[in-house]
Amino acid sequence: MDIPPSTIESGARGRSAREFWHIPKSGWRDILVRTWSQTGEDNLSLLAAGVAFYSFLAFVPLLAAVVLVYGIVANPTNVATHVAELTRLLPADAAKIIANQLKGMTATPVTRTSIGLVVAILLALYGAMRGATSIIEALNITYGERETRSIVRTYGLAFGFTLGAVLVTIVALFTISAMTLIGGLIQLPSVVGPIVTVGLWIATALVASGLIAIIYRFGPDREHARWTWLTPGSLFASFGTLIATLLFGLYVSHFAGYNATYGALGAVVSFLMWLYVAAFVILLGAELNAEIEHQTAKDTTTGAELPQGQRGAVMADTTAGVPLSPDRSDLSVGSYGANIPALSPAVAADPSILRVSLASGFVASQLTRIVGDMKIGTIPLSLMSGGIALLGRRGRAPLGLMCIAAGGLLVFRAQGRANRAAEPPCQRAPR
Repeated sequence: MDIPPSTIESGARGRSAREFWHIPKSGWRDILVRTWSQTGEDNLSLLAAGVAFYSFLAFVPLLAAVVLVYGIVANPTNVATHVAELTRLLPADAAKIIANQLKGMTATPVTRTSIGLVVAILLALYGAMRGATSIIEALNITYGERETRSIVRTYGLAFGFTLGAVLVTIVALFTISAMTLIGGLIQLPSVVGPIVTVGLWIATALVASGLIAIIYRFGPDREHARWTWLTPGSLFASFGTLIATLLFGLYVSHFAGYNATYGALGAVVSFLMWLYVAAFVILLGAELNAEIEHQTAKDTTTGAELPQGQRGAVMADTTAGVPLSPDRSDLSVGSYGANIPALSPAVAADPSILRVSLASGFVASQLTRIVGDMKIGTIPLSLMSGGIALLGRRGRAPLGLMCIAAGGLLVFRAQGRANRAAEPPCQRAPR
């Protein structure tokens, strides 16, 4: 529906709101209706499924990076105990998968060689980066933006998000360790215990909302939104994820029979479904923020206030329900106008992207384990790392697979020689 200019100038429905709390109830009703509508227009369910899938692939390398970095300053065997405190709200099957992965990782001795440790950490972070890049792609679609940043900048941003996730997890682990120590020294009354627990989870949700706001601010390819305009969606995403996790845990434990339906894969399906629910809520928070920005004609971006069309952000350069002027007809805001080119999600356009990501994620996770034990030489490492890089380039995938295969062959031959050398002479098979 077109809004008369006089109505916009009068500030009706929050068109002249300089902060989100200046938007009246009628404007919030418009925002909520558009948010619900845009979940279908942007295929938010499909985007959340993609983010959940790539996050699942990034899960093992991310855990490996946490264990490796944690082991620099503390005993890595304590990770499982501290992570158990973090995963208490997760569905039992999801928490079990995390515990089993950590058990296997902490049972393997970490290399004491500084170079090998650094290489192992970098490979683990590389394997976990695909989850971050999928979030960046989904946020671009949610905000109606096209990716124009260079591949170096995009991957650098994804690497920063991944490294930040590792560091935040480690800080959380140390916090839990300190709280456990303090709790052992101070005996709290039984009535105070539940209150402290609820307060801690609320504080965790508030910290998580700040981290989600960072992702909302720097993830999409647009001029950065001011922090105040990111607050509603980030609070919704953090508390919504917490509530959705509790409800999903109750649903799985009392109603859903994943083990009966999927057998041995029941735990994996449960974990993947939880990732999907969390991804959907986080993307829904981004959609809410986008529509809040889209409600006002005032500048919501950082820096000096600029007129619409010069702000470098689709949602800030347009106002919901207001037709575009001829000099701003090239803005890409998806389905908001018939004269605006729709955004085509690149994630679903090329099935080869899925195969490349699967292969690179698997190889990176395997390289992390092998390099962490220093069972790979410089030449195989160079071949396999170069092969992974070539997989992401159009037309270079066959060469990348050949490099990975050659490096893998050298690794297996080296491991075979090492195993034979470790056998007692009486047990060696004649050649």
